[in-house]
Amino acid sequence: MFTWMAPLGVPSALFAAGSPLEASPPAIALWTIVSFLILFFLLYKLAWPKLLSGLEERENAIRQALEDAERNRKEAVTLVEQHKMEIEKVKDEARGIFEEERVKGQELRTEIVSKAREEADDIVEKAKEEINFEREKAVAALRREAVDISLNAAGKVLGRAITGEDHKRLVEEAVADLGKLNA
Repeated sequence: MFTWMAPLGVPSALFAAGSPLEASPPAIALWTIVSFLILFFLLYKLAWPKLLSGLEERENAIRQALEDAERNRKEAVTLVEQHKMEIEKVKDEARGIFEEERVKGQELRTEIVSKAREEADDIVEKAKEEINFEREKAVAALRREAVDISLNAAGKVLGRAITGEDHKRLVEEAVADLGKLNA
């Protein structure tokens, strides 16, 4: 049954038994070594290159992923720093705008107070002018009254009626006397 192996130089005693379990221990060892060598050769030629290339690809993918992760981490750190600087810049701008608006508000307040003072001064000045006008009006009225009283008193003292010429002369004298009193 195993005669075809005889030309290969394998002793026929190895094949004398009907089953591998019936063979002798050296025969089993020989078959194990032969099977192992055949399997090793097949694995070395067929599976080992694929295994190595798969492991290398896996190693390269892991290395690339680690490099990408490190690059992304560095980019994230850079972005965080940029965002911090931008936030500080925005805060500074906000402080500047706030300060500018505060100064504008102060200037507006000063302007409003100044205008209010000017208006108050104008009102006081107008009131003074009105008081002077009313005082002059009152002085003129008092002069007229004084003239009338003087004329009546002069008429009574003289006991006669005063003519237009007398009246005019007396008024001029009274006005001159009152003018001297005011000065």
